[in-house]
Amino acid sequence: MARPVTLGMVNVSLKRETLAERRQTLLDDVAKAGQSGCQIVLLPEFADHHVTHEASESHQKGVDAYRS
Repeated sequence: MARPVTLGMVNVSLKRETLAERRQTLLDDVAKAGQSGCQIVLLPEFADHHVTHEASESHQKGVDAYRS
């Protein structure tokens, strides 16, 4: 049975930060959306780890550094 829901999409900054900072930022944004009445919150695909210091460092090392 269909029912109405409140959907929200979070805008995510492309500012590089650590993975821990990115995680906390996203958790805070999702919490704010929930407090504002959103029942479903959408995050862009790059929200997780792509714009972090750790991702930049691993990209610079290259794939071979992580293959065994």
